Amino acid sequence: MGAARMNSSFKSGSEPQQERSKKTVKAICASADTLFTKYGVSAVSLGQIARDVKIPTATIYRYFPNKEELVATLRNHSLHDMLDDAQAKFDAVRNFEEYFKTLREVLWDTYQEIHEHAYLHETYGALLSERSQKGFLFNENQKWVQILYIAGRRFLTFESDELLKQRIIILNALWNGTMRVCQFYEKKAGDDIMKESIDMFCRELELPPSACE
Repeated sequence: MGAARMNSSFKSGSEPQQERSKKTVKAICASADTLFTKYGVSAVSLGQIARDVKIPTATIYRYFPNKEELVATLRNHSLHDMLDDAQAKFDAVRNFEEYFKTLREVLWDTYQEIHEHAYLHETYGALLSERSQKGFLFNENQKWVQILYIAGRRFLTFESDELLKQRIIILNALWNGTMRVCQFYEKKAGDDIMKESIDMFCRELELPPSACE
């Protein structure tokens, strides 16, 4: 009965305001993703995004008080999606060899995702240095460490729990530092640096050499 009353309050062909809001926010984010990636975050204004979505600029301000908040929303959603993707890949691992392959794939794909999306690439340095983002970064890193630890615990049985956790925390911090350094290099040079970093990640977990090839 409650659903019937709700539906009867809208004219034929219309939809609940909440649903329209979700669609509007989704359209804004999709447009921002495309424009930021194509032109760079600093080169795109909220007015350009509004024109692309075909809505008044004021509508964007209903959901995002400024461009920084829009960028933060895109960044946070992307980072959460990467975490979910990494978790799904590790959950599917069935043996020692698959773990090695998946570990390298997750580290490399995360690097590529950050590099290829301007709102991640251009803000990653700030994410690592701005005081306002320290809490967010800490929480995200804790999630990454937990995912890597749980996956490693299944197959790196020769390591003690404490030592494995410590190594992953340190290696995760080093990976973050490498990611930041890569921002200052051309793509090919950055790729080479990250590949060496991933090789080091594997070596420091004392994985067999074949896992790092």
